[in-house]
Amino acid sequence: MYAVIQARLSYLDSRTNVPEDHPPAATAPLLEPDALAGLTPEAQREAWHRVADLLESVNSEAAATISRLQSTTADGPDSHPGHTGSDDRRNVSVTLNASGAISGLTLSEKWLGSASTERVVEALLEAFQAAYESLDAVPGYDQPSQTPAADRIMALTNDPARLARWLRQEED
Repeated sequence: MYAVIQARLSYLDSRTNVPEDHPPAATAPLLEPDALAGLTPEAQREAWHRVADLLESVNSEAAATISRLQSTTADGPDSHPGHTGSDDRRNVSVTLNASGAISGLTLSEKWLGSASTERVVEALLEAFQAAYESLDAVPGYDQPSQTPAADRIMALTNDPARLARWLRQEED
């Protein structure tokens, strides 16, 4: 289990562009306590409805992205048996579906009986790495999705003053 988790985390870490030697930046409060002061209760409700609508759009974008990832093969997601990788000695085999979820894991029972825990972990990591490389090689898998709502949320949450103006409908 540890090896599976480590393989998934290593893969996800490799897909981000955040250098490990930089600590996460300190975050400012999302909104100042008085950001909506002076707005009528109706205007405050409208502001939170705008937030809800934007979050609903982000949810729709996420669903569309997941759907696109699940259909990255030319003939549809069910036509491809998966993206399989093995360790160098072919004792471990990992299969991922088109969205990157584990759909199969096979270990040689004969080998497993005599292998050390360290070697089992190494073999699992090798097999996962090979499976992820196979998945990454699918044309279109790495193409970024258009996510205007998610981009909007990122821009608003990175600038508390801008978020407050947007909530007060001073900015679109």
